Amino acid sequence: MVKTDFDFTERELIMLKTPPSHGSLTFFHPCYGPKRYNTIEEATRSVGGLRIATMTELVSILSFYSDLRREDYREIKDLMKSRYLWTSTGILPSTRGEGVYVQDRVESKVKGGGEGLAHMDESELVKRLEANDPNVRFASNSYKAGTMTPSELSKNELFIALTNEASAKAMAKIASRIKKDVYFDEPRKNNNDGLVYTITLSSRNSFCIDTCTGNLFGYAFLVADPSYSKEGEDLESKPKQLQEYISREKAKRDIEWKKLMENKEFRNSWDSLFKR
Repeated sequence: MVKTDFDFTERELIMLKTPPSHGSLTFFHPCYGPKRYNTIEEATRSVGGLRIATMTELVSILSFYSDLRREDYREIKDLMKSRYLWTSTGILPSTRGEGVYVQDRVESKVKGGGEGLAHMDESELVKRLEANDPNVRFASNSYKAGTMTPSELSKNELFIALTNEASAKAMAKIASRIKKDVYFDEPRKNNNDGLVYTITLSSRNSFCIDTCTGNLFGYAFLVADPSYSKEGEDLESKPKQLQEYISREKAKRDIEWKKLMENKEFRNSWDSLFKR
């Protein structure tokens, strides 16, 4: 499979706004990546005023492209055939086995191996659920997982918990346009930290709504936070700030890589990988 990665540092960032019929969102085009979940999350925190799209927001963005910006949508579909599209919506199976907790704006936590993976805490989720936090929901085990029709997805209890009824119907509409079934991943019961959801396309153009710990490389649409407020800044300045942040990070990595390659032992080991 040929990967169609964007080089984000070479693409001009623009802010797009979706109409009320598509969620009234302000987001960045193109999407950011390919990066691990925590790397993208770190970028949003550093720049401020940005966040990784939730499942509901990502469905709105895909629907917006599919309905109104079809040339861009073709590029995004090509991208999804080889990479994930991250969402910040995650799930955590209940320890009692009664169902799964759903959370928007999932944060990452650095684990022993040094990678920042998705992290959800059941005791915290219970408190937030009892406080009627709109970013936390619960779905019983009555949902269906695996391969299903777009119509079945629109009525799926877990997918509705990940989004809402209107977004579930919008996702079904997008999927039905390519006349393929949808694969909806079964939550893994043995995961104790939570999983974030991603959307990809199979080689046969079927939508795959999958779960991941956050350790793989994917892209994310970054959504502007309308409540963000900092003196001397506005949302219009964010594309430039993010692009500058990405350029700085790339320069740091280039310096680190140069130092590594100056190490003869490392360089020989690296070269040997390509001589096998």
